Amino acid sequence: MRLFPLAMDWDGSLIPQTLLCDRLGLIVPLGTTGEALRVWAEKECLREVRAQWALLHEQHRLPWLAFLGSGDFHHMTLALLEALPADQRPSTLVVIDNHPDWFLESPPYHCGNWVGTALQTLKWLKQVILIGVDSRDLRGTRFWRAPWADLCRGRLRVYPYRISKVTIPFRRCTPGSPAASARKTWRGVEWTFPTLLGGGVVRTFQDLARELHNEPVYLSIDKDCLRSDELNTDWDQGALRSDELLAGVRCLSAAVRFCGVDICGERAPHLLRDWSKRVDTGRWRPFASRSMAQDYKPHERLNLALWDALGLDAKEPIP
Repeated sequence: MRLFPLAMDWDGSLIPQTLLCDRLGLIVPLGTTGEALRVWAEKECLREVRAQWALLHEQHRLPWLAFLGSGDFHHMTLALLEALPADQRPSTLVVIDNHPDWFLESPPYHCGNWVGTALQTLKWLKQVILIGVDSRDLRGTRFWRAPWADLCRGRLRVYPYRISKVTIPFRRCTPGSPAASARKTWRGVEWTFPTLLGGGVVRTFQDLARELHNEPVYLSIDKDCLRSDELNTDWDQGALRSDELLAGVRCLSAAVRFCGVDICGERAPHLLRDWSKRVDTGRWRPFASRSMAQDYKPHERLNLALWDALGLDAKEPIP
């Protein structure tokens, strides 16, 4: 697998991971704009980053493996997708995350809605596949702000970890939609999802790998999909084990053509400074203090394991 590995140094969470940094082809220093991009992206800083990425794409033509830092920056995946050269655009976006990140609301570059925005604005995307969601975002009424039309016609597919059935009140799928998993009820739509727990994590990834064989795919991983007893992130966490995640990434890596990969989910070394963002994320409580001396070794070990699962050679010359 040929990917150009780089880190976006927005919050300082990647710099302590010295073994990882030694493997990277580039560390992009973005500390002055990081806080303005956190949770949601402020337009002026977003323009600066886009201009910088345009130059980097000219210098490094291989698809990127981008380490983004905290999950507070997961919405920057949308900006990375928009910045892709035309010949590197994927047909499928695969997102492994504890949250669907699909809510159609403002602002558009927000860690809670970037998937929905991508479905609305990136018309060249054939489909989006969400894997590992185990959060309360899959409650019925939360679907009112989801990309409903894309879900009904199969352009958006969800493989939750364990939530197999959801009733979405006062909703209907359009006639002739391919959503065979949706059943009309007097309350709305009852949706049945294929779960990782029911179908088997590795088997689900193997089936997807066969389906997507040799297709151009962009893979985005938020490590909050993992159990909290294995790794701590800044968000509520899912139920995947790290060995399951790594096995799934290996399956995809052996089958698809990656147009890019990004990884987030570190713990940010400092609290949010913007009070509106604290309120948005629920981190406004006075006791939400944090020691600056954090242990990034578990994150580094997983990042290096993901590197290996993607088939990158640590000794491969950086182009």
